[in-house]
Amino acid sequence: MPIDTRSYQGGDEAQILSLWQKALPMDPIAPETFYQKFLLDPNFDAEATRVATDGHRIVGFTQAMVRKVPLGGDLEPDLGWITALLVDPQYRRRDLGRTLLSQAEAYLKRQGRARVEFSSYAPNYVVPGVDEAAYPGANAFFARAGYHLLYSCVAMDRNLVPYSMPQSVTTLRARLEQEGVLFEPISPKYYVALLDFTQKEFYGDWTRALCEALTAQVPPSQLYLCRQADTILGFAMFGAYDRSFDRFGPFGVAANERGRGLGKVLLHLVLEEQKRQQCHSSWFLWTGEKSPAGHLYRAAGFEVSRRFDILGKVLR
Repeated sequence: MPIDTRSYQGGDEAQILSLWQKALPMDPIAPETFYQKFLLDPNFDAEATRVATDGHRIVGFTQAMVRKVPLGGDLEPDLGWITALLVDPQYRRRDLGRTLLSQAEAYLKRQGRARVEFSSYAPNYVVPGVDEAAYPGANAFFARAGYHLLYSCVAMDRNLVPYSMPQSVTTLRARLEQEGVLFEPISPKYYVALLDFTQKEFYGDWTRALCEALTAQVPPSQLYLCRQADTILGFAMFGAYDRSFDRFGPFGVAANERGRGLGKVLLHLVLEEQKRQQCHSSWFLWTGEKSPAGHLYRAAGFEVSRRFDILGKVLR
């Protein structure tokens, strides 16, 4: 039978999950995570979620996304995303991936989007971009479709088995505390102040992640604040994303407070707490390798585990 394409239908989930494991072996996904990130996202649209079928067998899948619900107050009306694109290995080199990609792009154009990015959709990305080492040829496939590199990022991991708080960080913390800076687990008194701080200083997704973590009653020991009097200067936490207890972040310091060592102390306080709570390692998915944050992580013993390319295309 000829290969056909259609919109997602209820009942496709088991076959999509089976396809996912075959097509993306470096990035297996649990059913609950798939439901959360793809079917239960508030911006989900069945029309934008496409499957390719050979008879009754699903052999390809893609999903496009536009914001109907703002993130951090922004609908990003010019931008759309393709959150995933996968083809059964036995069905590759038949233009099936290109067909699905074109259908996803056509949906975004109908929604008035001028630009598209692959995989970097917040909050529900699985990985932030293309891992060429894991999936050779993926970058070339997207290049043929008109995509170009926007920027690259890295995932990093830190083995906590040999970790202990460096004396230099203990000394730095003591000096900062003499200057009136406090480092402490969060308390309800600072919930609103922290959310206001992240909304002002960082990404809408961080405010969402923090709000969800606090609503889920993440223990205070997993979220450290840095403040001077009642002014929030920075924060760091773990266990905020995807039920991953050992996942570090979000983490940030106010732009006008950077360079003082606040981030270094916050980072090590969280690493110490993760080890105290029996985490074997600490990891995260997304930072610039050469950025100030990337250098800070390197100095704290993190190593690059994966590299990702964030790709984009102008649609009109």
